[in-house]
Amino acid sequence: MRQISAFLYLFALSVFLMGQEASKAEEGGNTLVFQFEDHPPFLEKTPKGIGGSFGKFVNAAAAQAGIGLIWQERAFRRTRRDLEEGKQPFCVAGHSYDADRAPKFHYTPAIGTFGRSGLLVRTADIQKFEALSSVQALFETTDLAGGFIAEAKYAVPFRPYLANSRGKHLFVSTSHENLVQLLVRGRIDFLFENEMMAPLHRAATAGGEALGFVSLPDMPKAREAFVMCTRAVEPGLLARLDAAIEAAADVRH
Repeated sequence: MRQISAFLYLFALSVFLMGQEASKAEEGGNTLVFQFEDHPPFLEKTPKGIGGSFGKFVNAAAAQAGIGLIWQERAFRRTRRDLEEGKQPFCVAGHSYDADRAPKFHYTPAIGTFGRSGLLVRTADIQKFEALSSVQALFETTDLAGGFIAEAKYAVPFRPYLANSRGKHLFVSTSHENLVQLLVRGRIDFLFENEMMAPLHRAATAGGEALGFVSLPDMPKAREAFVMCTRAVEPGLLARLDAAIEAAADVRH
């Protein structure tokens, strides 16, 4: 009799544990991880959570879809490595669409725009840049030195110019903010930047009042930004997120 009771107890316990695991799996199916790096005004860590224009939009769309978000702060190099490995199920907010990478990643509908692309320069040099007719002229007809993040993926049309003139530019493995400081100190002459970021750098960097923004004629005017996810994310979850982002974008427009 005791053996039967013990068996029934173990059977009931196993059923309970299976139910718990199923509940966890179901809960996991409603949760999506986002890796991010603090990058105002697009993604901004605040006491109340993740804000910024992209952060707020993604939070609202996910809530509409009934998806819980886990925001994990990661350095750019770590996120880039995890994306390339593609083994972890997670997303990043605020990437430009890249046709070469599209087969490897899932892109949602657009979540916003970056504004005009351009150059952050010292205002004392701004006339030198305003006289240039193109990005090609910047790289091929001047001795102006740019600052770049070594592992960053820059806009496709500009890559050949950069590759052919690497010797005169400075590449760092640290942050974009470090490049801004190098610009203020005169170590470099320009860095690629978004128009919306320029005022923030001026305000947040010692000596930043000496910086200005200029956009060359052939630079993108307003690039769209997307959520990009690894293929390890459950497709049904991505479909729900896509639909919510699409609906939110329709309301916004």
